[in-house]
Amino acid sequence: DCDPRGGLTIRLRPTDTPGRARLELIAPGLAGDACREHYGAARFGRVIEGLARQLRAPLEKDEAAGRYAVDIPIVAEKRLFPSGND
Repeated sequence: DCDPRGGLTIRLRPTDTPGRARLELIAPGLAGDACREHYGAARFGRVIEGLARQLRAPLEKDEAAGRYAVDIPIVAEKRLFPSGND
């Protein structure tokens, strides 16, 4: 069943490549053939594709599972106010 109002899981994990992380969006309610023509699925797809474009990263799609992923660079943390413990 198509349920575009269903939940969305967002994961961010390190990859095997130093300085990179995988951003994964999983929307089971948009998975499979039932949602392919639904306007909510199309809108979600445009947003995800735009995000990948802005991040300049290739988008991996598994539409059957409702899973989308991009590998992104990790930016080192820069502290504005040192904690005094460093």
